[in-house]
Amino acid sequence: MNINQQFHSLTNFSPRHFQRETISKIINDKNVILRAPTGSGKTETAIAPFLFAKTFNLDFPNKLIYIVPLRTLANSLRLRVEKLVKKYPTSRPLTVTLQTGENPEDPRF
Repeated sequence: MNINQQFHSLTNFSPRHFQRETISKIINDKNVILRAPTGSGKTETAIAPFLFAKTFNLDFPNKLIYIVPLRTLANSLRLRVEKLVKKYPTSRPLTVTLQTGENPEDPRF
């Protein structure tokens, strides 16, 4: 799998060095701590390995849980991830859900 090509297909941007390295480590089952400036592409970097794994049928967890500190960020993130999932179809349909104090009934949790 070509990370540069797949990332560009997903985001319309070439991945930065930290994005390539992080995605490669995650796909290869390594733990990472991702720290980068606002607007640098952390969300796409975290979501991409999951989508790539599902597309290429790699051995990978079935769920991705992404935690943010504010409800407004959670709502915004959900919309962004839904767009990524629609743009980058996987072999099986993926569901994006939201769990907050306002919306605690999600059965997947």
